[in-house]
Amino acid sequence: MTGYTIDVFRDNEGEPEEFDIDLEEFSDEIETWVIDELKRIGCDTARSVLDLTADELERRTDLEKQTIDDVRRVLREEFEKG
Repeated sequence: MTGYTIDVFRDNEGEPEEFDIDLEEFSDEIETWVIDELKRIGCDTARSVLDLTADELERRTDLEKQTIDDVRRVLREEFEKG
């Protein structure tokens, strides 16, 4: 529109870079419709899901508490392996 190119940089200097995993990587362990529901609320990585409490996830999604607990367990186990 303006003819200008804008580059966006994050100022993370001095902060350790946190390892994260895209939710699609868990499609063999978590059903696709569950991943889609999490993405619908803006959670597209494992850390974005784990950063929310189980109660917050239950309130913002149509997922049952047991499903949320199972998803969070799978995600936590992956980070513990790494």
